[in-house]
Amino acid sequence: MTVNFTNESVVTSGVLTAWSWDFGDGDTSDLENPSHTFADAGEYTVTLTVVTAVGEYSVSAVILVTGEHHPADTNTDWRMVMAEAIGYIYGWQLGSNPMDYAVRAAYLWQKGEYYTYDSGPEPPLCWVINAKASGRKHADDSGAVTGKATAGQVRLTPVPGTRAWGAEVYLPEGLMVIDIDGPNGAWDEINRKLSWWSTGDAPVSLGYRVTGMPGTYTVRGEANFDGTGMPLSGLDAVRIVETPEFGDQETEGEREVRPVTEAEEAPPAGSVVVPDLMNKNREEALAVLEGLGLVIRIQEENSKTAKDTVIRQQPASGTEVDAGAEVTLTISTGRSGSLLGCGPGATQGAGYLGDLLLLSALLFVLLWFRVTEKVRS
Repeated sequence: MTVNFTNESVVTSGVLTAWSWDFGDGDTSDLENPSHTFADAGEYTVTLTVVTAVGEYSVSAVILVTGEHHPADTNTDWRMVMAEAIGYIYGWQLGSNPMDYAVRAAYLWQKGEYYTYDSGPEPPLCWVINAKASGRKHADDSGAVTGKATAGQVRLTPVPGTRAWGAEVYLPEGLMVIDIDGPNGAWDEINRKLSWWSTGDAPVSLGYRVTGMPGTYTVRGEANFDGTGMPLSGLDAVRIVETPEFGDQETEGEREVRPVTEAEEAPPAGSVVVPDLMNKNREEALAVLEGLGLVIRIQEENSKTAKDTVIRQQPASGTEVDAGAEVTLTISTGRSGSLLGCGPGATQGAGYLGDLLLLSALLFVLLWFRVTEKVRS
C-alpha cells in the first residue's frame, strides 16, 4: 500500500537544510514530502529527522498499514455494504469485474461488513472480516425461553433485465434465526441481518424461520437491484406466541412476514396460498403444510390408489387462506374396501355391499339363462 508523507516541521530560528525519513521497513528517503509503498500490512515506526544550522531533530510515530481497499468499497471506509457488493456483482455480470472479487465482496457484506487487509493470502482472499471492528456482537438470547417458531418470507420481483440483486432483513434483539432458505442466504449475527443475493431477473421467494421470546417484533429491510437500493414494502411485524404447555412439537407461528418490492402488490397480511398436494406422498404433503404454518387434518379412505397417497384436499390448491388455517387431506389406505376390488370403496362396508349386489346380479343372470334353456327344451 502506498502512503504519502508530509513534513510539517517548524523551526523557531534558521531554516531546514535536510530531511531524512526512515519508514521502519528498511527503506529511507531524503525527500521533504516522500511517498512510500509498503510491501506488507502491519505496524511500522516511521522516523523523520530534520537538519538545521544548529543541529538535528527527530520525531517518530507508529502507523498502521492496512493494505488496499477492496475495489467494491467505493467510499474506501473499510465497510462493505449491500449497495457496494451488489453494484460490483452487477459489474461482474457485465464483464467488467472479476467473478472472484465479486463473490468476495458479497462475503464481506454478508459476514460482518467491516473488513481489513491481510498481506498473507493472494487477492481477493486478502480481504478478511475485521474481528476488532466487527466485535460489536449483540446480546446472546440463546438461553431465553422461546415460543413457537415463525416462518417469514421475502418475495422479490426484479425489474426485467436486472443482472444482480440482493436483499437484507434486519431482526431486532430477542429473535433467533433457525433456518434460512433462498439463494446464498446468510445470517450476520454481528449486525443481526439476514441477507440473500443472486443474478438474473426471475422472481424469487426467500424464506426464514425465527423464534424468540413471546411478543411482537418490528422488522425492516431493503432490496437492491444492480446497485440501486429500495426499501422492502409491506413488511409485517413478526409475532412469536407462547408454546402450548403440553406441546412437544415445534410448530409454525401464526403469521408470516411477506416483504415485497414496490414492483409487486403486497398480499394480505398473514395469508398463505394452499399448494397442490394431489398424488403426493403423505409425509411430503405434511412437510409442505407444516412449513407454511397450516393446521393439518387427516382422514383416510379406502382406495385402489397407492397407500399413503393424497387423493383429495380441501381447500383446493391455489386457494388463499389465513396463516394457521385448517387443510383437510384425504389419504388412501391402499385398500379398495371390496372383496372383488370393484366396489365403490368409500368405506369398507359400502365396498362389501357393492360386492353383494354384484354377485346377486350375476346369480340372477345365470338363473335366467337356466330357465330359458329349460323352456326351449
